This record gives sequence, structure tokens and C-alpha cells, in this order.
Amino acid sequence: MKKVQYIVDEKVIKKRKEFYDYINRYFRLKNYGPEEDYVNNIYPFVVDFKSKKFWICDSIKCISMAIQFNKVITIDEFMEEISK
Repeated sequence: MKKVQYIVDEKVIKKRKEFYDYINRYFRLKNYGPEEDYVNNIYPFVVDFKSKKFWICDSIKCISMAIQFNKVITIDEFMEEISK
């Protein structure tokens, strides 16, 4: 893994559920809220390996800046990145 924090966007609920399950199955990260809050959401996931946290970024300003600087990635890009 090169980076320590990833902002991962996905709008499809089924894929969000699969990603949520994957993260919780293979990584020991602290969650903030119930599964439904992660799955039934329009905001991107934040996977932070340094602080060992997994959360939803619902700050429009933060998301806007992350998009502007090409910091938001897809689930496929995340999977590719962590497999390096």
C-alpha cells in the first residue's frame, strides 16, 4: 500500500454493501455508525489505514476539494492500489 488514506466513491447500493463487507472482513478498522449508514448513503467512504478508521465523508466542502485534486477513486481503483 502506497497511500494511507483513500476516499472511495460508489453510488450503487449493492456495490457499497460488498465494499463495506470487504473492508470489515479483511481490515481491522474502527467504524462510525451502523452498516445501513455506510450502505444507504450517497457520500464516499474514507478508508484510513494510518488512523485505522473507516467512515463516511459527508462534508460537501471536503468532497469538493478531494474531487478537484483527483483524490476520489472508485472501488476498482482502490482494489488495484491495495494489491500493489
